[in-house]
Amino acid sequence: MVSRTTATRSSFHAGEIAVQERAGRSFPGRIKDVIPPVAADFLTQHEVCTLAGCGPDGRMWTSMLCGPAGFMNADDERTLHVRARPLDTDPLRRLLTAGGDVGTIVMDSRRRMRVNGTLKPVGDGFVVHAEQVFSNCGRYISERHGTLLAPRPARVSSGAALTPGQIGLIRAADTFLVGTRHPDGAADASHRGGNPGFVQVDGPGELRWPDYDGNNMYSTLGNLTLDPRVGLLFLDWARGTLLQVSGRARLDWTPEATAQLPGALRVIRMNVEAVQETMHGVPMRWTPPVLSRFNPSRAATDTR
Repeated sequence: MVSRTTATRSSFHAGEIAVQERAGRSFPGRIKDVIPPVAADFLTQHEVCTLAGCGPDGRMWTSMLCGPAGFMNADDERTLHVRARPLDTDPLRRLLTAGGDVGTIVMDSRRRMRVNGTLKPVGDGFVVHAEQVFSNCGRYISERHGTLLAPRPARVSSGAALTPGQIGLIRAADTFLVGTRHPDGAADASHRGGNPGFVQVDGPGELRWPDYDGNNMYSTLGNLTLDPRVGLLFLDWARGTLLQVSGRARLDWTPEATAQLPGALRVIRMNVEAVQETMHGVPMRWTPPVLSRFNPSRAATDTR
């Protein structure tokens, strides 16, 4: 979406426009800066909010907060209010207590709603002053139903590369959340989904995943074109474990790369720089997934 430092009539910044032009696709609409009533109602019905931003280490991170329905609401058409805070060990803890640029996404099996803007801490959590508000369809979203549980003590481990157990979690994933940013700081949180195996692990420090046909906004890819920093979030849905992976990514447009991943129009390659795994990171458990009927045919899992 358009950056703060580029006042144009377009809703999109230079990176997004470059990807749209190379892909030969464009999005005809514009991005709102207000939360319409239907979106405000959507917020109050959900129990999970994913957020992305830049941590104090200068890396992009993506995290998740949860609460009973109603823990999120729109105070007014420009203000998202979230009554929750991350764990003290979360890489985004300082952002959510000091304020800054953040991207958020709230989703179910039918819709994804994104509110990006400037975060300000308040007594019961934080508010986001909306600068970009838009929704996407539910393609590639796995249907799950979650249950809130009593919080349990978290156990945190961190490193600079993926462990064998973390590699197994990623290779089995049908969903992950991704955070990116524009060089001026504006952050965005988005969703990626597919059949298990759609994310390839080429080593403890290398990931690769396909970019499928989507809404033609290219928010994530446009940001990565200008700023390679990226933060991924994978979940162990049965245990409430968060796996946060931060690093740098680039787009690979070559036919050789896309041919290896069914349905890929482009491929994103990521070098891992930092990893944090938090057991009992969210006090929720989810049902087994119903995979999206839009998912391309199953990718063969790379066993390297």
